[in-house]
Order: sequence, then C-alpha cells, then structure tokens
Amino acid sequence: MSVIRLGYVHIRVSDLDGTAEHYRNTLGMDTVAEESGRLYLKSWDEHDHHSVVLEEGGVGLVKLGYKVENSADLDLYEERATRFGARIQRMSKGDNVGACDGLRITLPSDHTLELYSDVEYLGNATGNWNPDPWPREGLRGIGVPRLDHTLITTEECLLNPNRNPDLSREEIEQHLKDYLGVSKVLWLGAGLVDDETS
Repeated sequence: MSVIRLGYVHIRVSDLDGTAEHYRNTLGMDTVAEESGRLYLKSWDEHDHHSVVLEEGGVGLVKLGYKVENSADLDLYEERATRFGARIQRMSKGDNVGACDGLRITLPSDHTLELYSDVEYLGNATGNWNPDPWPREGLRGIGVPRLDHTLITTEECLLNPNRNPDLSREEIEQHLKDYLGVSKVLWLGAGLVDDETS
C-alpha cells in the first residue's frame, strides 16, 4: 500500500486567460485538454495526462489528486477514510479528464483529495531511450520539468502573530522549502474548524 506521488492540483482562478498565460509562458507548461472554463496542463518531463487544472470562477484550491500504487490500495484507503469519518465517493473513468477509476475523499475541513491508480499516459518531451536532459526546442519561460512537491498550509495558522511574529510570509516559505525540501507552498486562508494550533 503506497501513495506514489502528488498527481495533480486543481485550482480556481479569477482570470483564466491571464493565469493560463502565466502557466504556459512563464512556467512553460503545455495545455493538454480544454473544457468550458477549465484547462489541463502538464510540464515537459511529466508522463501522465496532466498535473495542473485551472478552472475559471473564484480563487482557491478545488482538490488534490494523488496517484496510488495499485487499485487494491483504493479499497484500503476507502475503509480507512470511512473509519476516520470522511465522506467518500467512488469515481469512474471519465469523471476526471485523463484519470481512471478512483476514490474521492472529502475531509472534515471540506478539502477534497482524489486517489487513483491509473491515468492516461501522454509521455514526456524527451522520450525514454537515451533521452536528452531537456527538450532541444520548444521550451518557454523557465521550462518547469514537473510538478514535484507541494506544501499546503494556512495563513490563519502560520501567519498568526502569536505563532511567527518575527517572520514574513516569504521568510516562512523559505524556511519550509529549506527544511522540508518542497518547491511550492500553497496558502489557504482559514484552517480547520475548531483547530487549536493557532
């Protein structure tokens, strides 16, 4: 039983065109699918269908998708999530673009996690046999190779004056990156209901 990696981050944005411009031309990601008000993107060294979903309408995290080792893991996580008191729902192929059967878990905080064991494979830009270290042409912006690590934290907790009064948001992010090895920090406004940590 194993969660292999973060598979995708699905976020809402207030300006889909402007945000897409940033992800495509600053980060260098490619659009692999489009729906009305929604874009699916991946980086050049990612094999799976997508790693980022941008959705028009508001601002914030919609859900996170995690790839698990095999389909039997879904049964185990379903049982554990049920015991924990989370709401669960089975997903079928086609519920999410590119993803196969899976499990949607809504945590008591109302955050949504999706677990899946299989996803449509698109391959990367360099191939697998004796590949170049990066694509020879077609890179834009900084050419992010992949979505690798994401830390999700809350402003309510880490930016609370009684928690880190001498550190700015940027300094806290740098500490998290240095100590935890993450490359991206996502900030949510509020924490969990009845959270006693702030």
